[in-house]
Amino acid sequence: MLAAVLEAKWEPKKEYNLSEFENNNKKARAGSEVWRFPQLKIKEVSLPRIKDNQVLIKIKDCGICGSDMHICESKEDGYINYPGYTKFPIIIGHEFSGIVVERGSKVKDLDVGDMIVGDNMIWCGKCIACRNGFPTHCKNLEEFGFTLNGAFAEYIAINTKYC
Repeated sequence: MLAAVLEAKWEPKKEYNLSEFENNNKKARAGSEVWRFPQLKIKEVSLPRIKDNQVLIKIKDCGICGSDMHICESKEDGYINYPGYTKFPIIIGHEFSGIVVERGSKVKDLDVGDMIVGDNMIWCGKCIACRNGFPTHCKNLEEFGFTLNGAFAEYIAINTKYC
């Protein structure tokens, strides 16, 4: 399938203190301090495989958010404009809707043909922030288009709780 894939060079600024997590996982808490020389390319990528609790969505629409622009832009020094949590290479796009075309064996609440809108923030539901009702402060937060492959593609695999 075709997808808009953003690539960038891992080159932390000297004054930026990388955490052990960031260094081991190549996920930057502050993307504008670590990722340099972003390049957006349309590429052929593999179709996502769903897990038992996921559905495969055929993307129908995906909005272009300001953060999509900032993650692709760079400052004079080559570092990306987006200051948030990032990992590259990544399929960008996080404001999406589509149609269920396949469902995992444990999916009971969605059927093939159902229309969905996807939540872009993937929260664990188990950490203190999630249990206190603040999933956007999740200790294990992931985000489509920033740390997980997003929806500027033909298909995306997503857990049903985020539909």
